[in-house]
Amino acid sequence: MGNSFQERNNRIMYDRVMNMPRQSPILLLIISIIVICIGLHMQNSGGNSIPNAKKTQGTIYWEENFTKSTVSKRIYDVYVDYTINGKRYYKFLYSGTPKEINLGIINYKGTTNQKEVTVYYSSDNPDNISIPTESIASQIIILFGQSLFVVFIVTLFVSIIQKKDKGKSYENSQAYHINSTAKKISKTFGNIKKAITTVIGILVLIFGVLGAIAYNKFDNNAVQTTGTIYKIDKNESRDAYNKRIILSDVYIKYKVNGKEFDEVLERLDTNINVGDSITIYYDPDSPNIIKKSKDNVNLWYGVILVGFLFACAGIFLPAENVGISYRD
Repeated sequence: MGNSFQERNNRIMYDRVMNMPRQSPILLLIISIIVICIGLHMQNSGGNSIPNAKKTQGTIYWEENFTKSTVSKRIYDVYVDYTINGKRYYKFLYSGTPKEINLGIINYKGTTNQKEVTVYYSSDNPDNISIPTESIASQIIILFGQSLFVVFIVTLFVSIIQKKDKGKSYENSQAYHINSTAKKISKTFGNIKKAITTVIGILVLIFGVLGAIAYNKFDNNAVQTTGTIYKIDKNESRDAYNKRIILSDVYIKYKVNGKEFDEVLERLDTNINVGDSITIYYDPDSPNIIKKSKDNVNLWYGVILVGFLFACAGIFLPAENVGISYRD
């Protein structure tokens, strides 16, 4: 029957459930739906402030405001790009730090850079726009409605148990059988998770070993030479802090044993110009394979370690057992 301490707790829990006052889960469901709808209406009321508002799709863009930004605090101007009757509009919304913008402190929804948003505009003046708001109040209301829905689920479960198990002992109750079945199902899923974790760990381990072998071979055999840059294609990108950075595809000519090669190094962030000399490394068996520097094989040792840990976790950790008692 399992651990006596846990069984005693199960009985106490069962008695408490059976002695709870009967609740009306339907009333909770209705209230939660009403509250969530109110919150969603508050979020999507962007056009209410514009008479006879029409709507279209637009795109949010961030541009760093270099006059306001400092080393420790970057400020971005947020714009929305939208088109009406073939005419493009680029409307300033507000300025703020990435944290302020992402947390919605400035009362707008969907202000992630390059995200599609709904734009409400006046048919008489398309420059007069509004986008759906997401105030803190609307978020709290929606969260409260979601909490009520969770309470509804619990209340519904309790009412079903009370109805099914009325007058029954714990051993003959629906709750007891549900707990037993849940533990069996959980153990099965636990074994499946163990197997999946083990397989993933082994695959990552193999991938790490093969990567380390391949890149270690290049490091050991790579030959250094000097090439000349004859073309640079610059591409704009953004880092993790949304700061604009320039990455360059650099086209290089170099010679190996009197034979000239023409190859490209992609996405370099160094400050280089056409005509500059650049040090590169090439594979003597395949001189067309070049790199800016030798690879750090320690990275692959990290991949091997991760794969080993995953494999060990899948093999040695016990399958999880859940249920009312949480263990057999």
